[in-house]
Amino acid sequence: MDLVLGSSSMIGQQIVKILQPINFPNTDGHIALDHRDFDLTDFEQCNLAFKTYAGFFDRVFLLSGFNGGVQFNLQRPFDIFHTTSQINLNVLKCCELYKPKKLITVVA
Repeated sequence: MDLVLGSSSMIGQQIVKILQPINFPNTDGHIALDHRDFDLTDFEQCNLAFKTYAGFFDRVFLLSGFNGGVQFNLQRPFDIFHTTSQINLNVLKCCELYKPKKLITVVA
């Protein structure tokens, strides 16, 4: 099974659609989480997400990032870079701790 972080993102929504019919025709086939479930910028929240579903996934899709519309992205490039980097570092640390077989990531 797969853990999809950032499942409500544009790419995340498509990944979730693809995973179900190909890998697990009779189940959801994935654990789909987004910013409403856990705050991945906070290591404790990120760790809780992994701990909650530990043993239920062997691949992690990291599609989370801090972004918005065109104006938001133009006005806040440092905030976007910093926050997205923090998400990536927290998820990498959790992967080190929980040892999924694969981490698939899209760096925004």
